[in-house]
Amino acid sequence: MELLNKQIQLQDVELSVDGQPGTFRGYASKFNGIDAYGDTILPGAYDKVVAEGGTVPVFFNHDSFDLPIGKYTKLSANTQGLYVEGLLTLDIPRARDVYNALKAGTVTGLSVGIGIADDDWEPNAETGGKTIKNISLLREISICTFPADDRARVSLVKAEDIEQMDTIRDVEKCLRDAGFSKSQALSFIAKTREIFASEFLRDAEKKNAQAFFDALQRIGEKI
Repeated sequence: MELLNKQIQLQDVELSVDGQPGTFRGYASKFNGIDAYGDTILPGAYDKVVAEGGTVPVFFNHDSFDLPIGKYTKLSANTQGLYVEGLLTLDIPRARDVYNALKAGTVTGLSVGIGIADDDWEPNAETGGKTIKNISLLREISICTFPADDRARVSLVKAEDIEQMDTIRDVEKCLRDAGFSKSQALSFIAKTREIFASEFLRDAEKKNAQAFFDALQRIGEKI
């Protein structure tokens, strides 16, 4: 079995260290991208390892000969990639250092340590790398300093169901989880408020839920 470290990050998306001290969340792997090695991971590749469950350790920069600095409390594969939530063991000095770096925003990369068998992948003639359709082993997921493929970082936002959005803050979180930067999310929200205020003040009859969703749909079609 071939062992690989696949590093990815989501451009301009801040990390999340809210909630219980030591917790963080984000995407450890994104689908359909091309990393620095020319490799692409396809949707569904993590289904087997997610279904198997088990504890996946947290390391820093794939230093797997050292003591793990935490564990992942949630792994789930969706249309975007492998979403994870982790808990650092803050009694370990290295874990405290990494957590402080996450809060400061100086370390934001995630990287999976995976194992693939011969029938898990096919060669990609265009990139010179691999098209990975299945992952047989998920050894660990590291927090890392320099991700290789600019496609996923520890995210400021946990994946929340749209129906749970009650405030502008909830909308901002969902936009960031979808890949918007903080500035992009805030600009989107500000412009949406401006459009809604203008339209709704001009026509009081539009102040109802259906008008809100109609207006939001029109904005979505323009981006």
